[in-house]
Amino acid sequence: MDKITYLLKYIYRLWGMAGRLVDAQGGLLAVLTAGFENYDPVFTSAGLLRELLRWGRKTGGRYGAFQDDGYWYYVFQGPESYVIWGPVVFEEHSEHEKRMYLKRHGVEEKNIQIPLMHIWHFKEIVAFAHGLLFEEYDRTAVFDDGTEPEEFKREFYPKILEYGLERAEYGMEHHSFMDEKRFYGWLMEGETGTKEGPGTEKGTLSTLEGMIGAAGMMAQSQKKDAEYGAVASITLATRYAIAAGAQESEAYALSDVTLQRLAGLESVVEIYDTMRRALREFGSLARGAKKKSKSCSSYVEQSRDYIAEHIYEKLTLQEIAEKIGVHKGYLSRIFSRQMGMTLTDYIMREKVYISCNLLKYSDRSIAMIGEYVNLSPQSYFTRVFRNVMGETPAQYRRMHRDKNFIES
Repeated sequence: MDKITYLLKYIYRLWGMAGRLVDAQGGLLAVLTAGFENYDPVFTSAGLLRELLRWGRKTGGRYGAFQDDGYWYYVFQGPESYVIWGPVVFEEHSEHEKRMYLKRHGVEEKNIQIPLMHIWHFKEIVAFAHGLLFEEYDRTAVFDDGTEPEEFKREFYPKILEYGLERAEYGMEHHSFMDEKRFYGWLMEGETGTKEGPGTEKGTLSTLEGMIGAAGMMAQSQKKDAEYGAVASITLATRYAIAAGAQESEAYALSDVTLQRLAGLESVVEIYDTMRRALREFGSLARGAKKKSKSCSSYVEQSRDYIAEHIYEKLTLQEIAEKIGVHKGYLSRIFSRQMGMTLTDYIMREKVYISCNLLKYSDRSIAMIGEYVNLSPQSYFTRVFRNVMGETPAQYRRMHRDKNFIES
């Protein structure tokens, strides 16, 4: 077995990704295993192979992306041969769709693997294989996903002009950057005003809806338009909350969970409701951070931030003091004075608070949760938990288990 066949074979075995080496006429030079070409859509469909070779010549020197009805191939034209990777999918396809796709290209009896991969993971594997195939260890593979800069300009600039003319014709004005800045200022500061004023919760959120409406039509579908507006709002709220002093880990976690929820919603009403609720949480994060910063010294605040970022690890006063650059005795004194508890007690409390959420919203065992927050064995976790919450983890779970989680 030569080096190329060995490489193709093991990439297919490890990641399910098929690769082949062919000449300029489509003649087989190397494939992952003998006979593979008999149930490979690239070879069973002369039209597909012809189109892939044409695509490879068009994007010579780069890995050209070719989409065939939702199934992707990447083709590279080397000095004396072509490399063809795929098919691969970047979005989930049903088994029925996969069988129909293969049948359409003449694959009747055997199915090759068609992996579902993250596009960046796929490209990392191709780049790794490229270096070994062509012994180019100091240069990375270049990918061409289909849009040339000049082609992009030719397509977009006429549309931008048309968009501007349309807005002028109908008197539509985009909300200003200052409007946006004021809105997020109200949200993060929690300012209050008159019942009609933008500083009230109702006023602030109605201002947001007005701004999204004034942003223009981002998609023809009302649902897609709402999704884009919500994603943009959550992204900006994350940045504003961090700028206001919220911990990055908390802000990004809230952002990620909100975006995941948005992706699964079906109605415009649900999208806007989720966005409103999430924005309130971002505002609370920011305002809470500001209150903490006013009442705590810089060293205390830094130690709290460090604890939040490493809450699942084993934490000690000595380690935290070294990380923020202060003597452990001094940190211990000012922390106790300002927080009303020792730093060690604060760490235990925060670990218990994290475990409370795991007990409420996950089905992981109590012993495993104790290990997650570095409070094992279970007997030790139970003792610490009871000291903070006044009940055992098992009692807490029975009383507070989220009913929606159980049903789901």
